[in-house]
Amino acid sequence: MSTEREEIAAAVWARTLATYSSEGVAAACIGFQDRHGVGVSALLALMALAVLGYPVADARAMGRVLRRAEDWQRRVIEPLRGARRALPGAASNGIEEAAKGVRRTLLVQEIETERLQQQLLVTDVVNDMTRVAEASTDGGRMSWMDSVARLYLARFCEVWSNDEEAALQLLLNAMAGDGAGPPSPH
Repeated sequence: MSTEREEIAAAVWARTLATYSSEGVAAACIGFQDRHGVGVSALLALMALAVLGYPVADARAMGRVLRRAEDWQRRVIEPLRGARRALPGAASNGIEEAAKGVRRTLLVQEIETERLQQQLLVTDVVNDMTRVAEASTDGGRMSWMDSVARLYLARFCEVWSNDEEAALQLLLNAMAGDGAGPPSPH
């Protein structure tokens, strides 16, 4: 990966972590994940890329740039998450503490695989698209993020309820807020 892509990937990851740590965002993300099968790491990366000047504009482009990231989601992230979530119920008497340690280790590995997924996505978006410009206004950032998020979520959410809308607005506000990661590397 080139230095430019590494810088973009680092900015996307920093923005993802800052956004995810905002109040209520983790619950909103897990809700999208559990109710609809949304890849939260991909969603947040796409939103951050939009802020950095790489908004994915249509469903066809979205499909192209997500091909490797969604394969990674299915083959690596979801099995790790499944194993981590299964541990509490599977651990029998005498191994509960050891299972808690394994669960913590799996969580760390799951988060690392999400970071790697974002690197794949950054590479594919940057290779596929021409940077338009960094959204310099709050309105511009919100518009790009909103469009990209809705385009991505439409792949998963057949029915859009008030709960989904509220969760999306929470994500948009958190990602657009100050302190949501470093500025664009360029």
